[in-house]
Amino acid sequence: MNYISPSPNTGGTFFSFFYGMKQLFIISFFLLSHLAVGQTKLEIVQAGSLAGDRSNGHDWQFLVDEVILRQGETLLYCDSALLDKTDNKAKMYGNVRIEGDSANLKCDSLYYKGNSKKAMAFSRVRLDHKGLSLKTEVLNWDRENDIAYYLTEGFIKDGDKDLYSKKGTYDLQKEEFFFRDSVRLKHPSYEMEGDTLLYNSNTEVSYFYGPSYIYSESSTIYCENGWYNTISDRAQFNKNAVLTTETQTLKGDSLYYDRIASYGQGFQNVELKDTAEGVRIIGDYGIYYESLKIGKLWDSATAILDFGGDSMYLHADTLKWQNDSADAARLSSYPFTRFFQKSMAGQCDSLHYSENDSMMYMFRDPILWSGVNQIVADSIRMKMKGKGMDKMYLRKNAFIVSEEDSIRYQQIKGKNMLGFFNTDELYRIDVNGNGQSIYFVTEDDGDFLGINVVECSDMRMYLKNNDVQTISFINKPASDLWPPEDLPRAQWYLEQFNWLGAWRPDGIDDIYVDPRVPAAPEESDGGTIEP
Repeated sequence: MNYISPSPNTGGTFFSFFYGMKQLFIISFFLLSHLAVGQTKLEIVQAGSLAGDRSNGHDWQFLVDEVILRQGETLLYCDSALLDKTDNKAKMYGNVRIEGDSANLKCDSLYYKGNSKKAMAFSRVRLDHKGLSLKTEVLNWDRENDIAYYLTEGFIKDGDKDLYSKKGTYDLQKEEFFFRDSVRLKHPSYEMEGDTLLYNSNTEVSYFYGPSYIYSESSTIYCENGWYNTISDRAQFNKNAVLTTETQTLKGDSLYYDRIASYGQGFQNVELKDTAEGVRIIGDYGIYYESLKIGKLWDSATAILDFGGDSMYLHADTLKWQNDSADAARLSSYPFTRFFQKSMAGQCDSLHYSENDSMMYMFRDPILWSGVNQIVADSIRMKMKGKGMDKMYLRKNAFIVSEEDSIRYQQIKGKNMLGFFNTDELYRIDVNGNGQSIYFVTEDDGDFLGINVVECSDMRMYLKNNDVQTISFINKPASDLWPPEDLPRAQWYLEQFNWLGAWRPDGIDDIYVDPRVPAAPEESDGGTIEP
């Protein structure tokens, strides 16, 4: 059997192919290496004078007067330079400039590493990139990765925005700044201050990290995380976010704000506070119209109103707070409102409070509890003063009841009523139209004397400690004092009598309970029943 040894001379197909590829690889590698060196090598383009020196293994070139160096497509200018051709480095002095494809740099002196394309610029440094300028005293610029950073204060001009920080990094490809320490952004309509800020000069969106403030002519915003679009003037503020105006404050775990529309939204643990009126409204979702001075809250919405130190806690599905043109505050709550304070409690479908005249209006099935009295009417209007009520206006189907015991109830009924209060105690009642009263009379020692049944178109009653002291019958009176045993039990109560004492909120937690809904039966503990 004959063996053929493949060699370049024998023309072996496999060897010829391998040999040719090897030569091509060597040539290609040489060309690529030469091209790479050519792209990073610093070359002298121009100099007024040149001197050379070879010492310590380095090839030095001393260049003076209108010096120009080239690296690829980038030109480097200066008044004088020391070029280390061996290490491909340069020290440049006086009117230093770098003009390249991505950005231009100016400074007083520069240290440049050609192989890594890293520059360290000193004194009156200015970096210009796509209409943006950065000024500082020391700047490190990685031209290979297009990243510049400073540690000695930086001033940035981007259109109508001026930015400052003690430390910062600029990614030229992403057009993104990362500012740290004493950050400030100044715009014609607002200013920002913070600890850490990420700013994209292309999208003009700022991202906040750490305590941050935004000041404008009408408001101040604080947050510890969020973003702000400086083009659309829209923002999202997170973590301890607070929006403060001259008289109002809006808080929340997260706030959304549209400055142009003067509109804000709050999410989770939202609080709207009127510092001038001492009113707080809290909930888990809210909106605020800054120009209209209107705020609305939903989801566990609660208002806290300060009446001379006796705060009223009020809950409804929706709460609305508004300041009118005279900066008088108005609160509206709907539907199904319940409230509690030490001097009184109540519920209704909707409630309105006007700070301008200190009037509180209750509509649709209103019930008011004051002291021992339960007060109902088609609508109730209260004049607030100090810690509680001063006057009370009951319109249509007015009915006042107080409980003596489980079967005896003092009752006053009429078409309309006007009640007067003294230190939260009802001391006078004027009944206007269709007046009726059932009163259980007792002796001074507490013995039950009888039942006084009164009918009179108009009456005036004076009370003390909930006991009727005097009654003035103004028009067509009719009065009878009945022994209890002579008056049937069904006649102990006026028509439409309905005692709802169990519905009364006895504390702040009770305002969140709907007494109209029957309580769910208690679940069985699963235990066995003994025979």
